[in-house]
Amino acid sequence: MSREGYRNLTVKNELVHYSVEYPASYDRAGPRVDYQSGPLTSVTFLAPQKRIDIVVPSPVENEVKTVSAEYVPASIKILVWEPYGPPNTPNSSSEYVENILSRGARLEYFRLLERSPITVSGIPGEMIYFVDEWGLLAPKDEGVKLKFTRVVYFDCDGLIWRIDSEAEEEMLDEVNAYFDYVLQTFKILGSPNSGV
Repeated sequence: MSREGYRNLTVKNELVHYSVEYPASYDRAGPRVDYQSGPLTSVTFLAPQKRIDIVVPSPVENEVKTVSAEYVPASIKILVWEPYGPPNTPNSSSEYVENILSRGARLEYFRLLERSPITVSGIPGEMIYFVDEWGLLAPKDEGVKLKFTRVVYFDCDGLIWRIDSEAEEEMLDEVNAYFDYVLQTFKILGSPNSGV
């Protein structure tokens, strides 16, 4: 039975078998399996959309215009894939963590806020928490819109597991609480082919 305000999801496909509880107020996309880069299986939990005024370039030189657009201010994702080994591609959870940090070091607004070991469903992994530019062109008077990301990586049964959250600053406390509960309730239920 799910805690009030949460829904239970059990995912069982040819790659994974796990259960998790997620915020009932969030929409769900997936689970789905993608064979183009993997195989990879994913599910995304999406906060209700918001509207934002964004600046877009104008065809007239040195002019911009402001338009209103919808965006998702927060999400929580679970991705699992088989390492497939092309050159210069990370092939373990620790290599993915180092890859994120290496790329982030070259970005203007990237700041690592925390890096720590973590255990998810009894499996040791690593969590990184960082902030970076959202990528939305916000009005000039608001400055750069930042995105706060927590990423957990671990390896299990020959697969790479990633659970992450992304949130705008205004929703940070709420999304961090949701993410903590997702991690707390996340359970690997066995191999999808074991009959469990």
